[in-house]
Amino acid sequence: MPDKEKQKEKLIYYICGKLPKKKLDREIKDFILETPEIEALRAKILENMEYIEAYAATGQVKLLENPLSDVERLLSNNGLYFPEFLKVELLKVGLLNGIPREYQQLTEAMEKRDALALTKHWKIFQDYIEQLALIFQKGNLNEGEDMVLSRWIDEYNRLKEVLSDPFHIYR
Repeated sequence: MPDKEKQKEKLIYYICGKLPKKKLDREIKDFILETPEIEALRAKILENMEYIEAYAATGQVKLLENPLSDVERLLSNNGLYFPEFLKVELLKVGLLNGIPREYQQLTEAMEKRDALALTKHWKIFQDYIEQLALIFQKGNLNEGEDMVLSRWIDEYNRLKEVLSDPFHIYR
């Protein structure tokens, strides 16, 4: 296996389907040809990556955690690691897609005065906001994502105030 850390990283991105084979160095391509287990590992990883990306696209962060941990386990069993940057990006996409969905379900629960649904969706909404804010603290958001986060934090604070009011109609 190529000794250089940069080549190892390229191999990992290839295995995860984030770098095409044609962009790999000759040494890495030769290593892949000599090691057929790499393609078998890649097939398993790509199957899980499809689920991860589908869950992220629909904002189902809790569901993407299982295939994500499977990918991390498969890679670590082979002496590799899942890039933190890629993990953060997938979580960020999931959260940015999940927050509006949970907000809609939360407001529907408020309109229907469904205390059980309200509690459930408030907890999920709160978790998503906190996770995204944690990613934000690490400086991993671009300007547009930062604006979206600010909007959702403002909405979260407004709802928190409304829901914490003991005389509020929805409690």
